[in-house]
Amino acid sequence: MVASWPLTLPQYVLTEGYGSAFGDGRLRSQPDIGPPKVRSRSSAMPEPLQGKVVMTTDQLASLRTFITTTLLKGTQPFTFPDPVTGDPILVRFGDRLPSWSYFGHRKWTVDLSLEVMP
Repeated sequence: MVASWPLTLPQYVLTEGYGSAFGDGRLRSQPDIGPPKVRSRSSAMPEPLQGKVVMTTDQLASLRTFITTTLLKGTQPFTFPDPVTGDPILVRFGDRLPSWSYFGHRKWTVDLSLEVMP
């Protein structure tokens, strides 16, 4: 069974720092003459999703436990609320695990780099 983003953690990313894009399943090659050739490499490419959330110190501790224990050090996929619709989407951590910095008054800004799975 796939894990879910804990309900005790923020369910929405901040507008500032949010970004998403298409997964690029194209393969480009440059012939000796003429424009590059483009063809489909795969129709099932993950889409990048970046966002920031603000967490309390207790929520940050919960996030660390979720990543370490439930997601086996961040290697497993999980469901996360879609930042646009709020519906659950299947994601995994992208090229980096979450990082955090102190925001003040026992609050932390957490940077998320996710891949939305096809």
